[in-house]
Amino acid sequence: MEPPVEIVMTTYNAAEFLREQLESIVGQQYSHWTLLISDDGSTDGTMDIIRDYQDQHTGQIVNVTPTEPFHNVSRNVEYLLGQTTTPYVMIADHDDVWLSQKVGLTMDAMIKAEGDCPQRPCLVHTDLEVVDAGLMQMDPSYWHYSHLKPTQRLPQLLFQNVVTGCTMMMNRSLLERAMPFPSEIFMYDWWMALVAAAFGSLVPVPQPTIRYRQHGANMVGAQKVQLQPAQHRISALWTTWHVLQQTMVRRLDRTQRQAEAFLDQYAPQLDDPTIRMLNEYVGLRPHSFVQRRRIGMHYGFFGNSWQTLLGMWLLL
Repeated sequence: MEPPVEIVMTTYNAAEFLREQLESIVGQQYSHWTLLISDDGSTDGTMDIIRDYQDQHTGQIVNVTPTEPFHNVSRNVEYLLGQTTTPYVMIADHDDVWLSQKVGLTMDAMIKAEGDCPQRPCLVHTDLEVVDAGLMQMDPSYWHYSHLKPTQRLPQLLFQNVVTGCTMMMNRSLLERAMPFPSEIFMYDWWMALVAAAFGSLVPVPQPTIRYRQHGANMVGAQKVQLQPAQHRISALWTTWHVLQQTMVRRLDRTQRQAEAFLDQYAPQLDDPTIRMLNEYVGLRPHSFVQRRRIGMHYGFFGNSWQTLLGMWLLL
């Protein structure tokens, strides 16, 4: 018998792509699911589409939109996760298309990860197929497209997230351990990954389960740097270097705040080596150029991909 799964989806002005996503969820080979939707104040036809699908799939698609919008994705997701009751929960973005085996494939990996211990916090996440707004393939693998190497090590996850929220399945034990979210989190999927890596299992599945639509503000990948005309190349290179350095510094600062919040919330449950490692990361910035690199290399803070390692060596 299929274990029950609740899928949570936040929407905001999602009318352009929402029907395709809902059709892909309705068409899953795995049938024991319920979709909970919370809209964050849409002003287009999103709510009409939601009501239409509710009528067609009574009891399986449920609108749980609160009275007042959050105007914040992480808070809306947290609200939705708080409405769930099933042993397993997934997250859906409104503009993707799920492959028909997504829920079943992820569930198989989850059951294997739990083994005979469902009390272990577990998070399963998968690769994605990158497509454009018209669903034309840009890359068969988001991990390849983004130069991402999925890691299960907590030190590496402190600086770089490897989990895409719309691919996740979480068990109830992880949800109970990870919530409520502190205000310092970078993104909810990153926080969930940290908790899973620290206290249970973080399981990557290399098979894509989503057609990950790239459009407008959600475009992934590096931006091409324009260095023309030739007489401005030196100036442009200096500007690019400065911008990259500031970006890396801001990233370190934000991830240090997230790591500090993690330490504050879970210190009594962590062993001494993990506490020392987290304290080293939180206190990394004031160290000298040489000390930062020595500490970073010792713990592997920046070793998830050659891009982040190079960025750490050159820019921090």
